[in-house]
Amino acid sequence: MERPGAARAGPPPLTGRASFLARRRTAIAALVLAATAGACRSVRPVAPARVDSAAAPADSTRPDGSARALPDPSTAVRFEIVAVGDSTFQLLAPDPSWLREGMMGIVVDPRRRDVLVARFSLLALRADTADALVTGQTMRVSTDHVALIARPPVVQTPIVRRIERRRFWTGAIVGGALGLIVGILLD
Repeated sequence: MERPGAARAGPPPLTGRASFLARRRTAIAALVLAATAGACRSVRPVAPARVDSAAAPADSTRPDGSARALPDPSTAVRFEIVAVGDSTFQLLAPDPSWLREGMMGIVVDPRRRDVLVARFSLLALRADTADALVTGQTMRVSTDHVALIARPPVVQTPIVRRIERRRFWTGAIVGGALGLIVGILLD
């Protein structure tokens, strides 16, 4: 209980401009805390994607259930492996026009009915060869194996003449109407 006439402990009460600034600082601090608390609460671990086992073959899914893009051995382009290093190999590419650095592919063993040997990424392209980096392997790559790369689909856009485009006719009609209106007004 407070005695009358006794001095209070703490700072004197704020008045006027100082009171306004203190309330503003408190409001800004509360807004910042509310904003950061909401942002921290929304961060939570993401569950791995589920893959329907009937939709994807068993050898094209990872242990976490997410799918990876492996070229289909029956439709992919096959390349002969001419040299093998520790973590790289060289493949013979007589027509490298559609190959790009960074493309992914797989190495298979044709003597074992195209069993997966390794996955790789293309590093460099030359006139008739390409260097590849092994990114994952089940057994050591050799020159007896074959590299497979899925050829990207060719997208053919239809060639449309200018007179067949909708924008051409819209511009022609609007331009003709404006020319007619200006011609009538100036006459």
